[in-house]
Amino acid sequence: GYYEPAFRFFTERVLDAEFLPLPTATRQTIELGERLSTDYVCTPFKHILGDFIEALDRGANVLVQFAGPCRLGYYGELQESILRDMGYEFIMMNFARGIELGYIGWAKEVLKTVNPNIDVPHGVVKLKAVAKMIEHLDSLRDFYLANAGFEMERGAFDAAWVSAMDAMRTCLDERDINEAYREAMAAFRAIPLDKPADPIRIGIVGEMFTAIDERSNLGLDHKLVAMGVEVHRMLNFTNRYLRYNEPNLRVGAKDYLTYDMGPTSTLTVAAAKKYAAGGFDGLIHAKSAGCTPEIDCIPVLQKDTYAGGPCGGACRHRAEGGTLMRVLVVDALALVLYIVVSLPAMTGVGAHEWLGLGIGLVLLVHGAQHVDFAGHLLTS
Repeated sequence: GYYEPAFRFFTERVLDAEFLPLPTATRQTIELGERLSTDYVCTPFKHILGDFIEALDRGANVLVQFAGPCRLGYYGELQESILRDMGYEFIMMNFARGIELGYIGWAKEVLKTVNPNIDVPHGVVKLKAVAKMIEHLDSLRDFYLANAGFEMERGAFDAAWVSAMDAMRTCLDERDINEAYREAMAAFRAIPLDKPADPIRIGIVGEMFTAIDERSNLGLDHKLVAMGVEVHRMLNFTNRYLRYNEPNLRVGAKDYLTYDMGPTSTLTVAAAKKYAAGGFDGLIHAKSAGCTPEIDCIPVLQKDTYAGGPCGGACRHRAEGGTLMRVLVVDALALVLYIVVSLPAMTGVGAHEWLGLGIGLVLLVHGAQHVDFAGHLLTS
């Protein structure tokens, strides 16, 4: 995702190691993880395991599991065991280890796993720069989501975004990071907009991996931006890790939450409440299959905001695939009927006439399926 420059900085400037970029994940990536996972484990486990396998096959000798606020914190141990059973040799840097030792103790426990000669105080200073880069990346993404849908020149925001990411990848210290951020934000603000005073606003809540990673959510950010709407997503690394205060968030959502439901649940409910109170036009609950904390959020969200559904993110994946299949079936049927109708000598006049009526109905269905596309062409 868009945190890649921060992961690169961490690898090169904190660990003093070589960063191995991975190609864009494909369906094969997650299938690699699925074959080695139980059905009941969540989708991020399978996705990350597939990423690890592709990294090892490309020559990586160190894997980093950044842990997480849920079961992801335990996944490093299980994934390491699976990969070693497959015969891979590597060093596993698991951020879940040593967290009970405090920051310096954790740094000694984890960072020295990769580089025994690492200067721990220097590494901690560089970690501070990593945190600053994460804040800036999230700020840039927030601005992009809120405004890219209204650009007057198509592709301007995407071009500026690519330039911003390239600049972040070349940063050597916190001063470089701050300068890259200032230049990127200035470039964003310079893009001409045609934004109405009261645009359609959509809020995104849910499980972190699926809500943020566009490879996992079917390109949700870009699909919403392409519709010309203002998008907000409170869920990011800054708000979940760097500035997270779960008790305060729970107080703000006290009508819905009594206890900490775990991982991103409190943030999901608090953000949904904020969006609803702010008069947002829609709410999207993005979650992976098997994410039990976000499943627990569904009845809470449905109580007042009518968000989500009984199967959440899994339904969205199945719905999109099912919609495409139905369109293809109708198109194929129309083609076959057209060929048959064009050969009355083969069917006879009576059948030819009835088949002509049949293809008329199929074409009506075909038109109904593409009405949104036709409307987009007429208005663009």
